[in-house]
Amino acid sequence: MHDGWGYVLATYMLVAVTLGTWFAMILTKLARAKRARGAITPAAEVSQSRETPDD
Repeated sequence: MHDGWGYVLATYMLVAVTLGTWFAMILTKLARAKRARGAITPAAEVSQSRETPDD
């Protein structure tokens, strides 16, 4: 490798951390939007999974 391998590694790490942060922010925003629409809350998920239909 060349003499600037530390800078190359630092750049790769910065890009990886940035992409990971963006991905986490997008997932958090989508989950928040889903909850805001009243879709499913974590507590509702548990109660719905325990209910059985009255057939």
